[in-house]
Amino acid sequence: MAELLKKALTPYSIPYPKLRFGRQGDGGYIVFNHQLEQITNVFSYGINDDVSFDLDFTKYSNAQINMFDHTISGLPAYHRQFKLYKEPGSLGTCIKHITDINSNKSNKLMLKMDIEGHEWEIFKYIPLEFLSMFEQMVIEFHNLEFMQNHVFGFVNMTQSDMTAVFERINTVFYLGHIHGNNCGGIKDVPNTVECTYIRKDLLESVPRVETIPYPIDNLDFKNNVHEPDYPLRWWL
Repeated sequence: MAELLKKALTPYSIPYPKLRFGRQGDGGYIVFNHQLEQITNVFSYGINDDVSFDLDFTKYSNAQINMFDHTISGLPAYHRQFKLYKEPGSLGTCIKHITDINSNKSNKLMLKMDIEGHEWEIFKYIPLEFLSMFEQMVIEFHNLEFMQNHVFGFVNMTQSDMTAVFERINTVFYLGHIHGNNCGGIKDVPNTVECTYIRKDLLESVPRVETIPYPIDNLDFKNNVHEPDYPLRWWL
């Protein structure tokens, strides 16, 4: 299991400062402080009752925050940059959203996605030309225990499918940060990981593999304050 994760989820030492956007605990994620003011649109999938990530983003960019969640009637807070779409995150809707909103095909987009397992189908099939429009992507990948159990029911993903998803993303992006959600998992492997990716062409040279373990104090915070955080170090 460790070797599989090491191959698919090896973080790199990215030469840009890391920021935490969002609250401490669930709903907060790491982004790189690099060209954020140039972002033209944010695509934020999975809102529920928390817009702390999106509010923090508005402090660094005037980009429109396009927020997608079909399970809520409205947003818990107002901001002039927010626009809610009561639509789900799926392969078809994501392609349509990017096509309609990013009609000028800007490659200065930001993605934040937490859609409870439906991310797998999207990243398995979405054309790379759409992924390449995002400078950074913050994604929660769920149900990693199925990488060990060789089955993933509701989207028909196998262990090899899930590994292929990470490898596919890695053709365009570097994984620059990873944090394990401590709400569940198997032994030393979290069930859910929060991944921050940055597009490869935004770096002047190939970065080295990360040299420190995670989590990082004052940057990463427990999702469940009553449980220990997952120590991640398989790349060392």
